[in-house]
Amino acid sequence: MRAAITTASREVAVRDLEPPGAPRPGEVLLRPLAVGICGSDVHLYDGDDAALSGSARGLPRVQGHEIGAEVMHDPSGRLAVGERVAVWPLLSCGSCHMCAAGAVNACLELSIIGVHRDGGLAEQIMVPGSQVVRLGAVSDVVAALVEPLSVGVHAVARSGVGEGDRAVVFGGGAVGQGICLALADRGADVLLVDPARARAEAGALWGASTTTDTDRERLRERVLDRTDGRGADAVLEATGIPAVLDTALDVVRVGGTVVVVGLGSASGPVHPGTIAAKELRILGSSCCTGEEFALAAEMAGRWATELDRLPVLRHPLEGSGGALATAHHAPDVVKVLVDVAVPSTVEPRPEESV
Repeated sequence: MRAAITTASREVAVRDLEPPGAPRPGEVLLRPLAVGICGSDVHLYDGDDAALSGSARGLPRVQGHEIGAEVMHDPSGRLAVGERVAVWPLLSCGSCHMCAAGAVNACLELSIIGVHRDGGLAEQIMVPGSQVVRLGAVSDVVAALVEPLSVGVHAVARSGVGEGDRAVVFGGGAVGQGICLALADRGADVLLVDPARARAEAGALWGASTTTDTDRERLRERVLDRTDGRGADAVLEATGIPAVLDTALDVVRVGGTVVVVGLGSASGPVHPGTIAAKELRILGSSCCTGEEFALAAEMAGRWATELDRLPVLRHPLEGSGGALATAHHAPDVVKVLVDVAVPSTVEPRPEESV
């Protein structure tokens, strides 16, 4: 089978590998169809170990953890051949204190498919059956978007936002769009901020107000105008840029919540006095639980028409290196995808721009 292997920092080779063979009990053999390129994939590709826990042991690696696939063989019979599925890529130890508390997404021995073990940029992949979530008749693009949507579901759960609350989201990539969708699903009022017009305007799919103006003072005034002078109940930061986090502290209301989702190894100025004076809750958000991944799959089915309208850029498997190299430099799209295989079942909907 063909697979794209990140052999070293910023080096990708497409090679023939031995296929996984027949699945053992508890395993499922999948054919990846479309695989999303995430910011964490780019960090691993760039050799930025500080941005991604455990990535120093990651290379060489078949990357890809945002996997939309179809079933080739499930010995248990739960999943039919050709069924469209998404893969929850987190494998936890089940015994550390975080797992015991139910926070398997923060497991101390966390292993991620596509980071710590080979992932979806291959024509076949074997995964534990527990990680496979069935989907309905959705496109391969929507199937690949379930994983970033699940990150948004978890972040919004962390925020505590409910119906009628006012939220600001920084970053209009796939995770930021997933956050906006999950907020819309809760009935929140949302402002999405991204300097790239295509990404900002995509937020309108979920009913979000949008802006490309990131000037701190003008943005603060806009948020105050939208919130009767209070500030946002919650701000969710999905860029990984330290200066944006400081702006988030500025536009959130007194007693509000800031959820940090974006990954990055860079440091920058943050005003800790703002945190104290406003009595803010600052929360980190990493990946999601299995229940949240299942919820994201269900939401993807309900919002499939809108998700299919997101602007995406698709590369063939042979272009995986280019997809990884340019994913951070594609402001006109929400997601860069790799088409690993031609789907043999559900026909994808035509791609559209917002």
